[in-house]
Amino acid sequence: MRRLCFALIFLFSFFSFSLDNKFLLFPKNYPKKRGDFAPTFNTNDYSILNFVSRFNAVEIGGVGDITPQRTIVYLKNKGVKRIFCYDWMPAVYYYLDGGNYPFVEWVYDNRYSATLNPDGPFPHTESEGYTFAREYYLDFLNEDVVNRKVDFITNLVIENGYNGIFFDWASGVFILEPEYSTIKSYFDEKHPHNSYLESVGYFYQALKEKCKNIDIQIITNQGYRNAENVLPYTTYDMAESYIVGYDYFGKTLNVDGYGNIEVPETQFFPVSEQGEEDFSDTLYYLNEIDSLIKQYAGEGFKKFIFMDYAAPEFVYNEKRGVYIPKKPKNAIFLSFATAKLINQTSFLEVPFDQHLEFSEIYFVNLGRALEANYEVNWEEKYAVRFYQNGFVFVYFGDSLESNIEIESNFLPGYGFVFDMFSERWLYINRHSISIHIKSKIDPLTGKVIPIGRVFMYEDRVDILQPELQNNEETSGEKINR
Repeated sequence: MRRLCFALIFLFSFFSFSLDNKFLLFPKNYPKKRGDFAPTFNTNDYSILNFVSRFNAVEIGGVGDITPQRTIVYLKNKGVKRIFCYDWMPAVYYYLDGGNYPFVEWVYDNRYSATLNPDGPFPHTESEGYTFAREYYLDFLNEDVVNRKVDFITNLVIENGYNGIFFDWASGVFILEPEYSTIKSYFDEKHPHNSYLESVGYFYQALKEKCKNIDIQIITNQGYRNAENVLPYTTYDMAESYIVGYDYFGKTLNVDGYGNIEVPETQFFPVSEQGEEDFSDTLYYLNEIDSLIKQYAGEGFKKFIFMDYAAPEFVYNEKRGVYIPKKPKNAIFLSFATAKLINQTSFLEVPFDQHLEFSEIYFVNLGRALEANYEVNWEEKYAVRFYQNGFVFVYFGDSLESNIEIESNFLPGYGFVFDMFSERWLYINRHSISIHIKSKIDPLTGKVIPIGRVFMYEDRVDILQPELQNNEETSGEKINR
């Protein structure tokens, strides 16, 4: 009888404290892991470096902007396993005032056999207004070019303390764009029986063969656009602004610390045609990428990275008459949850202020996926995917505020689940849960802004099993095929 009384008193106190559905403190023991991937251009701000040091892989610096050794040593000492440097895959910059790498000098001296534009044009440097350099596009059907570029980039990586290379313009499909038609015509005339996109694959194949013995990993940007010639040889592939993007559209605000300036705005439908914005376009590309990875990725492939961008949320302070830049929390969660629909990874940059990128969501360990694919409810406009330690949820409907009922055998029969976004507990009853969503109107499109959420199960929060605590969902060592 006394035990029953104590139990009733406990339950009364427990639920009295939870009347607003916000009982207990933020869970400190949810399954965690190191983050997958983060980029930074900042080598001096240790608050930023300390944040990115919690990831397994970091891109910092590049061929033309070598990272200081103190920064590389700091990151490695903090546990970063892979430090990637940037390289522009298809071409080299030849600096007119000198100071070029020996490989670049060799390319210039042999440009009539080594490049695809020995006498120009130079569309990229001209469009960017770079008067100090010209770009020369490499002929990857020239074996000497391939071997020299492979040796140059791997030696540079090793000598400067990196152990990974990030290739921009990695797929080679730029050559199909109108402004590069002269470059393509030169290649086609020189190699009438070959394809430039296939030649890109020869370069990656040679690079991967070299990297086998020196432990260098490769990230390609949009390699999936030339999937059969790139994905078999890369470690990670990437797409930028496929879930969330940003740009400047002429909006000006009086921003705290900056004055009256033009400010960026977040794009929540970055892959849709203007006037036809629909999040289903994002899901289309998600499915396309997932399919190409499963079809073409090689044995060493680890993760696809969705690199997204957002503006801060500018919040007006009436007392001071200024706008305060705040963390774009929903954009970060939307990027993360959407990538997890296909069991891949993401990172969202806030170029306006990198400090607003910081989020603990990157270190949540969801564990293994419990189903082969994510589920979509087209009637209520949401997508969900269940994992060992929780689930992700994306809403893309037209309601500003609504309750979404989800019923699934992947949910526990009874218990609680923690909403990492709102820091509230929700109740699971008979494998069913009600999720309250509240959104805003996107000022750019007039559409309801999609929202992303991440939930952790009660028994993975406060009553952890040791094997779950030690199960790092990604160090990204394998993908779920």
